[in-house]
Amino acid sequence: MAQVPVWLVAGFLGSGKTTVLRRLAAGGRRLIFVVNEFASVDVDAGRIAHDGGFSVGISGGSLFCRCLVTRFYSVLSELHARFWQSPTPADGAGRYEGIVVECSGLADPRAAVQLLRETKLDGLYRIAGVTTVVDPGTAAKLFSVLPVFRWQIECSDLVLVNKTDLFRNEQVEAAVSIVRSIRAGLKVICCSQGQVASETLLDLREKNVEPMPTPVAALATCRDSRLADGAHHFQTTVRHENLCAALSAFDEIEGLQRVKGTVNTTEGAWEVDWCLHRQSALKRFVVVGDAPEPRLVALGTPEAVETAVAQFKRLDDAANAS
Repeated sequence: MAQVPVWLVAGFLGSGKTTVLRRLAAGGRRLIFVVNEFASVDVDAGRIAHDGGFSVGISGGSLFCRCLVTRFYSVLSELHARFWQSPTPADGAGRYEGIVVECSGLADPRAAVQLLRETKLDGLYRIAGVTTVVDPGTAAKLFSVLPVFRWQIECSDLVLVNKTDLFRNEQVEAAVSIVRSIRAGLKVICCSQGQVASETLLDLREKNVEPMPTPVAALATCRDSRLADGAHHFQTTVRHENLCAALSAFDEIEGLQRVKGTVNTTEGAWEVDWCLHRQSALKRFVVVGDAPEPRLVALGTPEAVETAVAQFKRLDDAANAS
């Protein structure tokens, strides 16, 4: 039986990985999406499912950490048995062509090969390509302070310098230069809002004249204790202007890295997407089928997460009081 291709999509928090996957999900390719969230509460797998993708969430740490090995093995074993071993595919409409894995923002994809070997999944799956998504607004700082930023690029077949619509040309060019300084011959594509053809992202190694190596690294031993996460489940419909004000207030919380989720407001349901060092965003959520649970998830230092969750609660309480 042929090995099932697995494509990895890496990149730091807020770089646009989920947007890339959502475009793939909406594009008609028959793919299964495995979404790894560092936070304990899954958000992105539900967003991809809403866009038409078959998605499975693995939350609570980095995929390439020993704390999630058992969960990863169970998910990939079950998917293979369901969609590739069964004589009649479970979906009744033909087999899926492969799996796209969204790594958490702090994941080191160099450990992917070791993970497949240790779990004996390398007989069922093969790494078909690694794409790393880079935000021009954070590339310089991450390059100087975060080793995993370099590791993600070192093992990539392709780098997407994303969000070109939000930054000046010189900022985009600086990000490309940083990538080139890590891997001189690496293929780099500049894009906005994750708009890249599926043919560019998939089957990378089959199309490369000189296949990129996959450096091997050990699995992390535990979740990074410097980062925490917290969530609040909203019980009310909040005033839209209050949500917008809260979004701006997140900028003042030192140590906060990420806020995302969905909130029901007086102007409909909205996706919340906030990330440090870049423009915050609200996107109207068009409900198709079951609406996602109204909740916000915060990621950052323990103190920052505590402050952010307290703001979520105040936002909810203000709606109750009005």
